[in-house]
Amino acid sequence: MSAPATAEPLLRMAFALPLLLWAGEALAQRGGEKVLGDASVAGTIDCPTVTIHFTGPIRYSGASPTDQGTEVRLRVDMVSPSGAPDRDFLPVPDGGLLVRSIAYEPDAVGGPVLAIHFRTLTRFEVSLGHDSQSLVLSLRNIARHGGCPVEQPADSAVAPLETDELRRLQGVAEEAVANGQYEAASDALDRILGQRDTAFAPRALELSGMIHERRDERGPARLRYEEYLRRFSGSPGADRVRQRLAALGEGDGGGQSPVADGQRWRTTFSGGLSQFYSRDTSRNVFVDARRPDPVEEVDRRVNIDQLLTAIDINMAATDGETRINVRAAGSYTLDWRPVTLVGSSRSSGDDTQRISALYFDAQHYRLGLSARIGRQSLFGSGVFGRFDGIRAGWAVDPSWTLHAQAGRPVFSTRTDRIVHDRGFYGFTLGYAPRDQPLELQAYWFDQRSGGLVDRQAVGVEARYTTPGIALWGLADFDVGFGTLGHAFLNATVPLSEGGSLGVQFDQQYYPSLSLANAAIGQPVHRLVELKQLFSRATLEQLARDRSARTRSMSVVYTQPVTPQWQANLDLVVSRTEGLPASGGVDAIAGSGTEYYLGAQMTGNGIVENGDTLIFGVRHARTARFRILSFDSAARFPFGIISVEPRFRFARRTDRFGPGYQNAYRPSLRITGAASPTVALDAEVGFTFLDQRWSDAAFVGKSDERATLINIGYRYSF
Repeated sequence: MSAPATAEPLLRMAFALPLLLWAGEALAQRGGEKVLGDASVAGTIDCPTVTIHFTGPIRYSGASPTDQGTEVRLRVDMVSPSGAPDRDFLPVPDGGLLVRSIAYEPDAVGGPVLAIHFRTLTRFEVSLGHDSQSLVLSLRNIARHGGCPVEQPADSAVAPLETDELRRLQGVAEEAVANGQYEAASDALDRILGQRDTAFAPRALELSGMIHERRDERGPARLRYEEYLRRFSGSPGADRVRQRLAALGEGDGGGQSPVADGQRWRTTFSGGLSQFYSRDTSRNVFVDARRPDPVEEVDRRVNIDQLLTAIDINMAATDGETRINVRAAGSYTLDWRPVTLVGSSRSSGDDTQRISALYFDAQHYRLGLSARIGRQSLFGSGVFGRFDGIRAGWAVDPSWTLHAQAGRPVFSTRTDRIVHDRGFYGFTLGYAPRDQPLELQAYWFDQRSGGLVDRQAVGVEARYTTPGIALWGLADFDVGFGTLGHAFLNATVPLSEGGSLGVQFDQQYYPSLSLANAAIGQPVHRLVELKQLFSRATLEQLARDRSARTRSMSVVYTQPVTPQWQANLDLVVSRTEGLPASGGVDAIAGSGTEYYLGAQMTGNGIVENGDTLIFGVRHARTARFRILSFDSAARFPFGIISVEPRFRFARRTDRFGPGYQNAYRPSLRITGAASPTVALDAEVGFTFLDQRWSDAAFVGKSDERATLINIGYRYSF
């Protein structure tokens, strides 16, 4: 007897989850392009500095809430996305105990956000990293004061406790630790440690470290013991804490090896695994009103039916002078869509494995040497994206650096689409004077294909970064084509009362200008074959004809309105030039000038502490349509579970006819923390599309109903 149709997807998921839990099948990102690179933490356990690296340069335009909360949503856009990004996540780095989860949500209301959830009420400051590809978060646990390098503000002061109450709390913590009741013990210890340096603080720190140690959280335990010795090195329990710290070893992996100078290696191993089952089904009813006896044509589709598995593993070792890092990130998509031999290609099974990062990285701090070998990402130095190869560097002195890079560009992370007929090399000279906000880089880039120069360029990059202002610009001049291939400028300026203004200008070609573009639309697809058919001059002209120049400018304005509400306004203006007909390829019309205007209000703690309300409206004028949309979303925490309802309405009208489309998209998402390392995520959504045509060519209507289910988990280790 077969299972009911409604239960079949769940049975498939139950069967596939244990099957795909091994790393050999789980190689990289979920579906779309990976956005998050890695994360690292420094500082103390209560006042850490968390640095989050992205796979490319970013534009940061504000945080909501602005300075403290149990969650912060950072508005982050990729400057030059290489593909449609999917939801992405990072494992919480070792020692980042304040952070519960790090996730990137490209489909958030009002634009992409980086959502960071904290385990307790946390004060934060956010700044853009010097490399334009990272964000730096300075965090402070408001409930505790110990270990913080700065004084806490008056509004976060904790009421003083009497000595008898502190003694009672210590007794509660001692008994709870002995009985394995770690949550109750932690609550009591939090109150003790919130009283600064009392006579009960040393034992509270030791007990806190013991709790982490018994939970096998060796990184946080080590930080607690180190904080104890830093603050209370002369206390009676210091020797006992030193013994506990020594028993932990020098790293999470426990691997130790002596080096020449007597230091020992400290090793760390971290990573994350996620699996999501997605199913999208639709039913479309189409009516051709031109027929004398209109008949409804029903089209049922399984658009998505797949299990997406992603894994990201990072291993590092350091002895204080040398650091070695190995990283692997990849994904595997198991596709169950039915293969349709006749009809649309939307229904065709397509299992896909991807490798987004796979490299070995080494640095020697004293000698100023570094090298990264393998699949990696770079934006700058003439490389705009992912490549397989090597990038080596040498810090000539504190101000001057020299880098060399060589390899093959990776146009798709799909392992069955690796292109081997292009290779490049380049050199970069950097100048960054110590204690100065200005950084400059100049580079030479040369890429060959089929024995021909594919792309040859010189360029310059400049960055100016202060605690408030961040400027970054780039100009890439193509020597072979004699034209400006890529120009970019991004500026973020703080305004009064917590506001900020971000402006970005970008000019580039799609696809990137190179001689290999001449093969687009030709019967052969490689330069080594194409050069047998055309002269160099003809190839250059065909390449120009297949490369569309695009210019865009965007402005983002963020301003807190009240302590609970924040307003965001954004404007994007873009224009893509048309392509002429040549070489047997038809002409492609340009887009004309397109406008996108949006406004959004974000509220925090409106209904209850920890909630988020978002309302947004957008208007777009594209080459063919006018689009008006309204979005509303909310997030309500209930303990370890958060409920996130969302509704979107959009109306699209044809600029050249009376046709229109109305779209209604309600959805409900539920997220939860099953444990400190496991997060659950489930979402169900519906789409209702009503489309009408009425012009000289066609009269009719189409009504589509779709259901989307997305369920899965993320595991950090």
